[in-house]
Amino acid sequence: VHLHEGSKLKHRKSSMEYRIPPAETYHQTQLEPPVGEILDWMNTKTGRHVEVYVSRHDRLMHTFKLASLAVAAVALLLYGLYAARKWSIVCVIAALLIEMISTSGIFYNLLNGMVLVGKGRNGEPEYIMRGFRGQYLGEGLFCSSMMIVSGLSLLVAARAPYWINSRKSRFLSLAFLGLSLLSGWSVWQCYKYKTGMYSSPGWFPQPGAKHGSIRNDQGFSF
Repeated sequence: VHLHEGSKLKHRKSSMEYRIPPAETYHQTQLEPPVGEILDWMNTKTGRHVEVYVSRHDRLMHTFKLASLAVAAVALLLYGLYAARKWSIVCVIAALLIEMISTSGIFYNLLNGMVLVGKGRNGEPEYIMRGFRGQYLGEGLFCSSMMIVSGLSLLVAARAPYWINSRKSRFLSLAFLGLSLLSGWSVWQCYKYKTGMYSSPGWFPQPGAKHGSIRNDQGFSF
């Protein structure tokens, strides 16, 4: 079995190419295909019965990691309950973290593979997966974080005059307003690169589009 990314093989010393038949190609359905799924496909094609060998040390380390994560999660939950009763800001931080995780698309990655950064065809890092139907974990966390930063920056820009004197408050308000716009712009650019949003067609109606009520619209319609 030859593991190769692509639909054809090319000879190193000549221009000859061998196109792999679709029936002999493993179609990847997840960012990180399960080992068992690949083995089942290989066994079906080769008529062999190859199994995954997991050493005793690997099994023990896997069990230890799961137990450590469970203990850490329980300890963090107990401390979080204690801290929330003592400091109200903890509830705000927890709410922002929940919002960030909920809007990051992490559940897609839990089902299809926790890949932080992908790889292009030539092996270079690929930070944004093109298309609507998939994402890397890094791009999801980045966009959700920038949306949180944008909202918090607007809050600070509006409340700065009530916290400090006038000269510094003006500078802080403008600085955080700029940070909010920059954060929102970065999310927009990410979506634009990922899906082609507002690039084809553009943001504004096309030349020749009628103006007036929605009945006359020949550009963007609902």
